[in-house]
Amino acid sequence: MNYVFKNGNVLGPLSDQKIIELLETHSIEINDFVYSESSKNWLPAFQLPLLSKHYTSAPPTIIPNGNNTIAMSDSEIKKLSTINPKTKSDIKIPKDLLEKEWFVLRKHKKHGPFKYLDVIKMLGTNSLFDHDYIWNRDFKSWNKISDLKAFSSYYINQVKHTYLPELGNIFFRRKHNRIPYSAKVFVHNNETFWTGTGNDLSPAGTSITMECKGDVKLLPGDTVNLHFKSEKNIPTFNVKAEIVSKWYKDQNFNNSPLCYSFKFNNINKNIEDFLSQLCSEEHKAA
Repeated sequence: MNYVFKNGNVLGPLSDQKIIELLETHSIEINDFVYSESSKNWLPAFQLPLLSKHYTSAPPTIIPNGNNTIAMSDSEIKKLSTINPKTKSDIKIPKDLLEKEWFVLRKHKKHGPFKYLDVIKMLGTNSLFDHDYIWNRDFKSWNKISDLKAFSSYYINQVKHTYLPELGNIFFRRKHNRIPYSAKVFVHNNETFWTGTGNDLSPAGTSITMECKGDVKLLPGDTVNLHFKSEKNIPTFNVKAEIVSKWYKDQNFNNSPLCYSFKFNNINKNIEDFLSQLCSEEHKAA
């Protein structure tokens, strides 16, 4: 049986079939948290094994070419307004983008398929991050969300003001400005110790390139301790952080440096204020 966390309340117990019915009627959303008695953990609904069994679809057998593709004219784009009465007629989001099936990589497992608007909702509610990896059948490999034109600020703003106005001002691609940070960072989980080099830094998190060879047995969701060495006017500090994504710096996965993105859980208030001020000043200067 399952339980749903909705508007501060725990609803249940609910069968697997009931969860699917609630999702299909939008009584709950794919980014709402569900507690499964089998997993003994709260998970976003889209990560539940029961959904991967239920939502399956065969890929198209057609190979796109000049004879079987349809160009999107201005008049056809305007017809998209029939999808949602709130949609403006000058919408610039291609129809095929809305209809694509997207898959998300979490802890080495593929989750999906999701429609484009579902992915935007997950980004808007922090169930998904722009440094997470995503894929559809047009790609040869996984891509970081932030690297794709489909999830650029231009398309995101189009979606926010047309299809998903309910996201309002809570939707930001990145809540905090970041500054470059290239000093040493030490990572440990009370069992193993690793060394890395910072990529960037904000009051809420950081990304680090690991310096060790081979795979690091850390996964998104794990909590670790980070020790930052001083650089320029940034002091040495320690923080407990949660891993939000694991990714590779280059497309060639075999030889690419391994990187992690972290969300700070309990940063010292003085350090947080200092980094906020520093990031703000650098953002204004840029």
